[in-house]
Amino acid sequence: MKDLARKRYSVRKYETKPVKEDKLEKILESSRVAPDFTGLVGGRTLNFQLE
Repeated sequence: MKDLARKRYSVRKYETKPVKEDKLEKILESSRVAPDFTGLVGGRTLNFQLE
């Protein structure tokens, strides 16, 4: 667990290239099944794509 904690970082610079659709779907699905800080699952998300 310590190794995992040491590898964490906060992103300070973002890239402007778009995220591939399959990766985005995996990220969104993970967010749908992950519990929030109270332990509840199934919160709402807003997803925007700028063109």
